[in-house]
Amino acid sequence: MLECICHQVMDFMDWHRQFLIDYAYLDEMYEIGIRDIGRMFSTFGIIGFDDLQRISRYTDEEMVDLMTFLKDIIDGFDRFTNMELVPAESADIKLFNSDKKTFPNEPYYNTTSMYCNQIASNWVEQPLHAKCDRVSKFADFFSGGSMTFICLQDAFTDASQMCKLIAAVGKRIVPYFCFDCNVYECEDSHVTLNSPTVCPVCGKSIVNTYRRTVGFFVPIEHMHGRSTLDVPRRV
Repeated sequence: MLECICHQVMDFMDWHRQFLIDYAYLDEMYEIGIRDIGRMFSTFGIIGFDDLQRISRYTDEEMVDLMTFLKDIIDGFDRFTNMELVPAESADIKLFNSDKKTFPNEPYYNTTSMYCNQIASNWVEQPLHAKCDRVSKFADFFSGGSMTFICLQDAFTDASQMCKLIAAVGKRIVPYFCFDCNVYECEDSHVTLNSPTVCPVCGKSIVNTYRRTVGFFVPIEHMHGRSTLDVPRRV
């Protein structure tokens, strides 16, 4: 069944690629060479990797076998293809709600309210080295990318502290990662990483709190579902 689904997805992406070829003349980026359809990958997006393991009760070795099987199918298309653990912020919630209705007796759906978009869940407290080791075990399957959040409780005291942590994470072969924390903005747009009640620069009120999502720092109040389903649970 998995192979059949992959073929259906590939058929759609082939159609989409041909659509871009047929109508490339409408986009000046192709004409001047900034975009090149011949160099574009057809990406298979994966959502809920960590959740799947918890639902299936697969061991790490069984997950490696599953991902190897999936990668072999995708590599067999003989195209520019890859896999990405996609952020898909809204799809994490929509697909979770759909699957919860489809599998009402699955206990996991009573423990959370959305799918995680990480190899190692943001919502499970674990030592940093254990989180990095889990990511490094599976990261190679996601040649299209798989972001890992390193959640910070406090701001770095200096640049050397940050450099040491970057080196420690990189040493464990975590190819894509970012530091995740609250960022506070005052009325005059001064920014701080600690948890002030007023701006430490000008003394004015804090008006926005930002958090990282889909590669950007976004005001938490604009995150919709993630502001209550994801951010408060990150550890």
